[in-house]
Amino acid sequence: MTIAKRLLSASALVILLAGCATDESNDEEQAAQEMEAETDAEDQETETAVEEESDDEGSIEVDKGLLSTELTLPAELAETFDPADLELTEADVTQNEDGSLTIKLSRAQHQALLDELKQTITQSVEELKTDENYQSFKDITFNDDFSEFSVVVDKAVYEEGFDGFGVMGLAISALYYQVFEGKDPENLSSTIEIKDEASGEVFSTIVYPDDLEESLDLEE
Repeated sequence: MTIAKRLLSASALVILLAGCATDESNDEEQAAQEMEAETDAEDQETETAVEEESDDEGSIEVDKGLLSTELTLPAELAETFDPADLELTEADVTQNEDGSLTIKLSRAQHQALLDELKQTITQSVEELKTDENYQSFKDITFNDDFSEFSVVVDKAVYEEGFDGFGVMGLAISALYYQVFEGKDPENLSSTIEIKDEASGEVFSTIVYPDDLEESLDLEE
């Protein structure tokens, strides 16, 4: 019950009690009490409505993004991105004029995506070391955000074949991970050092995305 309504109800009750000293005053007092009870009931309904409205507004705020994450995928990576791979709808992805994509995810989707990407990259590393199509790889290690890889290879086999494409696949996956982790698109970087198993020499260092265009040209 609001303060104003409490004052009005109290004033009405005092006037009724002071007006009569007969038995009728009891009836009037009872009437005033009933009036106040009705007013309290109306106020209770109003407060309940306000609380429900507040709850509704809270839900609207959640929908507006309090529990969501927006990420921008650079144009260089947007070309190879398929929203269907992440089960995203058209409403979740916005094409920007510069070719980049703005992607909206719930917090739960975001965390699940990061976990899945990390697992996928880790599995890809293991597959590269055992895949018959990539004969040169001996060992591959990396840091937490996949910004650094150390790839140990049989140098002669690596240089004679196309195992570099396997390295490029790792790098692109690493850049995807960094984007979805929330890293500024301008600061994306994955450095891959190619080391000869026999000598321990790092004979090639590839920095993505700087070298991405060159790698794609070689693939074509």
